[in-house]
Order: sequence, then structure tokens, then C-alpha cells
Amino acid sequence: MKFSRETVGQSGTRISYLDTGGNAPVVVFLHGLAGSAQEFIPSAEALWPEYRCVLVDQRGHGHSTRVPSDMGRQAFVDDVAAVIDVVASSHPVVLVGQSMGAHTALLTAAAHPQRVAGLVLLEADVHGGDLEEAGALGAFFRSWPTPFGSMADATE
Repeated sequence: MKFSRETVGQSGTRISYLDTGGNAPVVVFLHGLAGSAQEFIPSAEALWPEYRCVLVDQRGHGHSTRVPSDMGRQAFVDDVAAVIDVVASSHPVVLVGQSMGAHTALLTAAAHPQRVAGLVLLEADVHGGDLEEAGALGAFFRSWPTPFGSMADATE
């Protein structure tokens, strides 16, 4: 199986995704914080060709815009809706989300119920988390050099 890498533009942000292509029902995968679409390749390989699998690099991650101007939850939802518009404009999709991706999937389903046929939520926390904790986590990730100087630096 071969994936194509595609992009959509959303509010000045480039959203990248891997796509198996095909005419089968669509499953859209959303990774967790600090992850990427690559994490779901084994799952997509197990589902293809019965399902067209679309693996999204969410904003700030993977091949998508690394430092977008908007990191609000609505922006993540809008990105998923933009991808769905391209890959399955006339049929609802199944959203699979892990951790942060599960939160995005849940919010997307709530905002666009006509676009979502089903949800698979992995390591989901529906309350959205504590704002102080989220701020501290954001500061932690912003403290990392981009890119890391070496593999040893990244491992440390």
C-alpha cells in the first residue's frame, strides 16, 4: 500500500495528511499531542482496502504548519472539517482520535454531526483539561529547541 501526502490550506495554515485513496468509506485518524500521522500507519494498513484511510498531521505537528497563529480548539476542528471537505464531501466519515486527537474528534463530531458517522476515542478526556496545566505543558514544549541539535539532544 502506498500513501500520498496531501495538504489543505486553512486560515493561513497548511494541514498535511496521508491518504490511501480509493472509493471506500473514509476513516480519518487524529494523533495526540506531540505526535504525527505516522503513528497510525499500521492501523491504516490493517483497514485498507476496505476503508480509505486519511491520517492527519494536526496543526503544529508533523508536516503541517509548525507554529500556526491560532492554536485554539476551534482551529483544530476547522482543520478536520477542511480535510473532510476534500476527502469525503458527500459522505460522513469515521473519526479515530488518540488523546488530543480524541478531543478534536469529539469537538468535530459535535460541531459537524452530519459529517461524522462514528467516533473511536483512544485515551480520551472529554472535559478538556485544566487551563493552568495546559499552559504549563505549552511552556514545556516551547522550551524545546526546534529542531534539536542532535539525536542525543532529543533523547535527553
